[in-house]
Amino acid sequence: MIRKPDDLRKYQSAHDRFLKPAIVNFFEREFAGSFGPIVRENIARELVNIFEQNAPEVPRIKHGQMLWNALDKNTRADSKNRKYKPVILTLVCEEDINLFEKGKSITQIKKQVIARIFREAYEQGGILSTRDISLFLASDASYLSALRIQYELENQIILPHTGNLHDINVTKIK
Repeated sequence: MIRKPDDLRKYQSAHDRFLKPAIVNFFEREFAGSFGPIVRENIARELVNIFEQNAPEVPRIKHGQMLWNALDKNTRADSKNRKYKPVILTLVCEEDINLFEKGKSITQIKKQVIARIFREAYEQGGILSTRDISLFLASDASYLSALRIQYELENQIILPHTGNLHDINVTKIK
């Protein structure tokens, strides 16, 4: 048997400390004989891709923001091959606080928040449904949908959401 060079022997196992080799080794150890090395490598690569898409490195999420997996704006919600896009959404910002300080109604403030969240997701390549926003705001989706419609009428714009982009296919989004 040919002996491996000392440096290779000492340092080769250091590769196992990274995510993809750890996954390959997991499959080799736990499913020995079930998958060959090429299949293990391919599965590991895809799992790493899924992880990176769903848990992106975010330099900093500011106070009042959250990370959410929105539907990719090029994917229909009813597709069996749905894709998701991680987006950072601002639930509370300085402007909201200013509106509270000025005594604006909660309805007016919610309209601003809803509009901002729809826009932020879309600008980052995602698209939200009213159901998504109902989860963030712990409010009834039909109530929030009515607020969205009011906002659109008051501002003469159409906000990007699954209802108009996927169901109606409207192209004039603001």
